[in-house]
Amino acid sequence: MALQTENQKWETTWNGINQDRFFDFTKIKQEGEMKWQLATVVSYLTASTNYLAYMTNELERMKETLKPLYPDNKLAQGAVKGAKQKFDQQRPIMVPLFKRHISYGSKMYEIVKDEEAINKLSTLLLKTM
Repeated sequence: MALQTENQKWETTWNGINQDRFFDFTKIKQEGEMKWQLATVVSYLTASTNYLAYMTNELERMKETLKPLYPDNKLAQGAVKGAKQKFDQQRPIMVPLFKRHISYGSKMYEIVKDEEAINKLSTLLLKTM
């Protein structure tokens, strides 16, 4: 359930950073737009980092939760074994994927926090329109 919550948080921030508004630098001079873009990037970067951490620690959390039952309970053993198999299958894709999301978010943060560069870009874009 908690993994689903982390996933939902991440999806919300992913949708935010993929809005047309985010990439429309002609709007950057509008009131509050720069703050919105920066907040959107920070939320995305935070959610990506949190999701990766949650995902990579999920199996250990599960083992700790089931520790009172484990190793005597066959159901608990089966749940841990199934979760380990699932994570072992997903790890080669999900861990590098979320590391890329973190890298992308970091680069977007560097761009968006540079107000002078954004203002020059938006001025240039407005001149070409």
